[in-house]
Amino acid sequence: MKTARSPWNAVHAEKSTDQSTSSQLLSTPSIDWILKVIPDRQAAIIYVGAGTSFLVDHLLDHGYVKPSILDVSDVAIEQCQMRLGPRADNVEWILSDLFDYNPQKRFSL
Repeated sequence: MKTARSPWNAVHAEKSTDQSTSSQLLSTPSIDWILKVIPDRQAAIIYVGAGTSFLVDHLLDHGYVKPSILDVSDVAIEQCQMRLGPRADNVEWILSDLFDYNPQKRFSL
């Protein structure tokens, strides 16, 4: 049975991280904007549909504490976790379709 997850798992399984459209090595405009708008490194930040993007790496590099990553693809989440290594423990990983997700906290961004 196909789910919303199926096509995204296939995309991430077939392509390397740098080939995925959701992957972006340098997120300079995004991280610059976040640093300006949300200077509090304790702020609850969620990245919806992160795929294999490197934005989570940059958030951690800039000291943001426990950013949340929501993605429908367990393959993309696993790839990010492997890339981050031990730093993956500093991220809240949420495997869900956005339309099924019921947040348990309020996010600043």
